[in-house]
Amino acid sequence: MKKAGIWLCILLLSSVLPLTVQGAVQPEVMIPVTVVAEGSGADPAAVYTVELIPQTPGCPMPEGSEAGKFVLELTSGSTRHFRIPCDALGVYDYTIRQQ
Repeated sequence: MKKAGIWLCILLLSSVLPLTVQGAVQPEVMIPVTVVAEGSGADPAAVYTVELIPQTPGCPMPEGSEAGKFVLELTSGSTRHFRIPCDALGVYDYTIRQQ
């Protein structure tokens, strides 16, 4: 879990610093999430839940966040993104976990 927070900080910093904003474009960080179910008991039609949970007060969160977290649902082999708005530079800690 701690490694995910460190990598997310690196991703956020590397994604935000070189950003040039023109017009009314809202800068954001997109974190891809892919679930792959493998093995003899894997169900390719199963739906998996992945959560983004802020660990730092005031963390920007994707639109549609509820109860202090944002939830994605995916099937095996599909990819979706956590889209986090970046209004201000900062170091933010998140936990990404599969339920």
